[in-house]
Amino acid sequence: VTDAVAFNPPTTATYTVISHQYVIDTIEQALADNGFTVSEEVYRCTTDAKVAHGAFHIEYDGDPDLGLMYTFSNSYDKSLRFKAAIGAHVYANGGYMLSNIDNWKRKHTGTADNETETLINDHIANAHAYFDQLKADKDSMQEIEIDKITFGGMIGQMFMLGYLTIDQL
Repeated sequence: VTDAVAFNPPTTATYTVISHQYVIDTIEQALADNGFTVSEEVYRCTTDAKVAHGAFHIEYDGDPDLGLMYTFSNSYDKSLRFKAAIGAHVYANGGYMLSNIDNWKRKHTGTADNETETLINDHIANAHAYFDQLKADKDSMQEIEIDKITFGGMIGQMFMLGYLTIDQL
């Protein structure tokens, strides 16, 4: 992503640039300002770098099964709106847990760049509370016992409703 971030589309009357580098720099600064240390950064982008995704794994001793993380997706080609969320990464399988309550999407118009910075700062300032809620959700789910028939039915419903792909199934 770093080599590709040099390309920024021009701002127009109907398009406000939210550059990948701006997002990354804002996240890194907000994490530092709130006393967090990043243990790993994971970036993915399209060949032309018009779409980028990033995840920051953050050192945090809140749970032996989960780690704190921050993630974003951004595009220059209008294929997706900017979105970002605080969450947890699962040590056992590398998966992510994100809260729908804290998922935010924004078109690249008007003051989108300023709103993006405010959102990132708010997310990270409240990261402990978001993580604690995800941990509580995980703990309560661990208390639920289900048999194989019920489990299979749930997986089938998630697939039929489009929440799982055939590869995930």
